[in-house]
Amino acid sequence: MTFKILATLLLCFISISAYNQQNELEEFLSNLPNTTFEQVGTNERFESTYEIKIRQPLDHSDLNKGFFNQKVILSHRGFDNLSVMATEGYKAFRKRVYEPTKLLNANQITVEHRFYGNSIPDSLNYSYLNMKQATADLHRIRQLFSDIYKNKWVSTGGSKGGVTSIFYRYFYPKDVDVTIPYVAPIKKSFEEERVYHFLDTVGSDACRESISSFQSYLLHNREKILPILNELASKNKETFSIISINEAFEYAVMEFSFAFWQWGKACDEIPSETSNVVDAVDYFVSISSPLWFGDNSIRKSQSHYYQPEFDLKHGKLI
Repeated sequence: MTFKILATLLLCFISISAYNQQNELEEFLSNLPNTTFEQVGTNERFESTYEIKIRQPLDHSDLNKGFFNQKVILSHRGFDNLSVMATEGYKAFRKRVYEPTKLLNANQITVEHRFYGNSIPDSLNYSYLNMKQATADLHRIRQLFSDIYKNKWVSTGGSKGGVTSIFYRYFYPKDVDVTIPYVAPIKKSFEEERVYHFLDTVGSDACRESISSFQSYLLHNREKILPILNELASKNKETFSIISINEAFEYAVMEFSFAFWQWGKACDEIPSETSNVVDAVDYFVSISSPLWFGDNSIRKSQSHYYQPEFDLKHGKLI
C-alpha cells in the first residue's frame, strides 16, 4: 500500500514538474522579440515540441534591406540538458531527430535554412543566400536561446546541413562547444573534378563496366523509355516546362553512376542489355529518377541551384 502511494506521489511530482517546465518555456518564448510559436506533436524523447517563426534580417549587416520569417523547431527535453543546434541545409522536418541528440539526451533546435521550405522571403533576392548570412541566422538564434539553455551546445547537420555546421563554426567559433558534421560535401572549385576520380575508381572494374553498359542501354532505348516516363510523370502529376522530359531523362542517365554509389546499391542487381525495358525503367527510376528534374521538384529546391559556395582556394564566398 505504501509503495502504491509513493509511486502515485512520484507520478504527480513528475507531472507537476513537466507542467511547470512547459509554462516556463512558453513564457520564455512569448517574450522573444519578433517571434511567434505554436506547440506541435512531439517525439516521446522530448517533453514538448514547438514550431517557431523568428523574424530574421535579409542582411544582418543592414536591417534596412528587409526581413523574412525563419522556421525553427524546438524539441525540449530539459533546461539542464545539453542542446543540439541542427543546422539544416534545406527544409526542416519536425520528426527528424539527429544522432547526437539521441546520444546526449539533449534538447534539439532545428533551424530551416534561409530561402528553403517555409523560410522564404517575399522577394527572392539570391544575393542574400550565402553562408555568411545563413550562419548569422544561426548565431542570432543561439543568442536568443542562450538565456534558457545554459549547458553545453553542440551543432550538427547532414549533407548540405553538414556544410552549414562547418561554416557556422568557421564564422562563429565560440557559439558551440562541439561541431559534428555528417557528410559535408564542400566543393573546391566551381566544377568539382574530384567526383570524376571517384567514379573512375570506386568499386570493381566489372561493376563500373556494368553501370556504363546500363547507361548506354538506357540511351539506346530512348524511344521506348520516354513513353513510359511520360506515363509515370502523368501519374505523379509532374510536368516538364522548365526543362523537357527528354533533357530530364539525359540528366538522370548521367546522374545514375553517382546515384548508384550514393545509395549503396548492389552490382549484381544492375539490369543487363537483354532486360525487359519496363523492368529496366523501374530499376532506373528507383535510383536516378528523371522526375527529380520535373517542375515541382525543381521549384521545391530551386534555391539550391543559386546558392553560392565557399571558395576554399581563395578564402571567400563565390
